[in-house]
Amino acid sequence: MLKIRCKKTVRLRGERIKFNLSSDGNLGVFNNLFPQINPRTRQIEFRPHVVIRTNQGGYHVLFIDTFSQLTPGGSKYQATQRWLLGLDRTKIHIFADNDYPLEVIIRMLADLGVTYREEARESYEEDNRGENITMSFEGEMDDIIRRVPCKIAFNYFALCANASGFDEIIYRKEFDAIRNFIKDGTRPNEGLPIRLTSDPTLYNELRSEQRIQAHQVSFLHQNGRIKAKVTLLGYFNYEIDLGKYPLLIDPRTFGCGSLFDPFNQIVLDLQSSPVPILGRQRFALFNR
Repeated sequence: MLKIRCKKTVRLRGERIKFNLSSDGNLGVFNNLFPQINPRTRQIEFRPHVVIRTNQGGYHVLFIDTFSQLTPGGSKYQATQRWLLGLDRTKIHIFADNDYPLEVIIRMLADLGVTYREEARESYEEDNRGENITMSFEGEMDDIIRRVPCKIAFNYFALCANASGFDEIIYRKEFDAIRNFIKDGTRPNEGLPIRLTSDPTLYNELRSEQRIQAHQVSFLHQNGRIKAKVTLLGYFNYEIDLGKYPLLIDPRTFGCGSLFDPFNQIVLDLQSSPVPILGRQRFALFNR
């Protein structure tokens, strides 16, 4: 099986995001390769898969080891078949290995009603070292993208408010601006409530100068306002202004945070200080 060792960098330039992945492998062979993170080793590695390009410029990925576990004729198998046949396909790229040879994957697609017409074939040589696969992603942040981490942050804040017995707080006028931005993209008079940052959010990230591949959400009181931080897999960090602090309670203990590890499927509690550290309690408004 092809193993890929990688270096990851994220560059921020104003409203643009640039993501580069440089990996050991073959040069120019796997231009459409879609590598995956192994949840046990945390390393990037190859899994046999099919990449389907669409007329709209998008793509869909079907992992063969997962699909092969479906029962032919079963509900999930039929749902996958309807999904594939409903795609506006332009090109199909197949990435096979010894466990799932190319001919086997072609037959799988044929059973689903999808015809594969080969235009070119290339292979990875096991003794080939020192060449690289370079993958890059570049895009612009628009308000549709910005609203997603805002919604994550506000929903997390609402969860903590509910757990603390402050259900009504999320409907107060102090949060009208962030709710409207999440709902329909209406920008607050003060400007955008969110910014993208490359700053680390965890103390151990700051010390080790390495990012943790996990999702993080936290909020705290800062200069009379509630500031939230959302990190997605350690790559993209967002700072969000949820609104003015609305309570008469001393805010020094106000705040909460959680780390969500999607690989081990666990949740760790964080204390919400300017640089959160590991804490004890779970969801609550006053958890610092």
